[in-house]
Amino acid sequence: MIVSDPVKVFLVDDHALFRTGVRTASGVRDEVTGNPEAGTLEFESGMGRPLEMQLAASRGGARGAQRGGTAFAATVDTRSSKGGSERAGLTPAGRLTYAHDGAATRFSFTLTRTGGDGGASTFRSPALRIRRGQRFVVTPVRPGVVRLRLGGRTRLLKSRRVRATARVTLLKPRVNGRRVTLRLRVRGVNGRTERAVVGAAVRVASGGKVVGSKARALRNVKNGRRTVRLRLPRLPDGDYRLLADARLVVSGASVSTALASRRGSLRIG
Repeated sequence: MIVSDPVKVFLVDDHALFRTGVRTASGVRDEVTGNPEAGTLEFESGMGRPLEMQLAASRGGARGAQRGGTAFAATVDTRSSKGGSERAGLTPAGRLTYAHDGAATRFSFTLTRTGGDGGASTFRSPALRIRRGQRFVVTPVRPGVVRLRLGGRTRLLKSRRVRATARVTLLKPRVNGRRVTLRLRVRGVNGRTERAVVGAAVRVASGGKVVGSKARALRNVKNGRRTVRLRLPRLPDGDYRLLADARLVVSGASVSTALASRRGSLRIG
């Protein structure tokens, strides 16, 4: 009986290359090669089966990631062909490439950016078609948007939305002079498999324009209530609109976000 389990291959900065979940028929030979300096990973398949290629890169390599620099991680889900090869690459700037040498198939990819403050954003592509000999290049443009070049054609692609399982709620802000207190509650975070970060921010608006703001990031957030105290910048006496937001970013097997907002009034003087 021939067993064709999905194959997973990894390349993480200057770490060792390995693969998991591989069981094949007797005599089937796969070959995996990686070039950490170039940030590329290649898989030559002895039989057709699903393939997941995972890569991670950061400026300064693994040490740079440990020091809290910006890092990128990518996953390419595709299907290999017998005798064919798949090649993927990722640069520290987040440029993702994928070349397919096999029968025409569908593939998808994710591209995650993690900042030094612990915040993260993930782009998720829809299913895309690729033919033998084609190569695609993905370049980040802004959160939720990438530039995709495939088969001589370039276009902007928006991320596929994924509903967040975790939630954040925000109560009405309390204001005392220039001091603003935000009370929020986080629910649905799996503390064993997920990491959560909250970005809390207040903006002060007058005449439809933002005239002042303050923000704070909370790392390693657990389920429960949290209080965030912010001090607003000095502003002229008058009446203002207060805009408060709490953005929850949860990373684990995937990355999802949730947002809560509140509006209020502010009088100075």
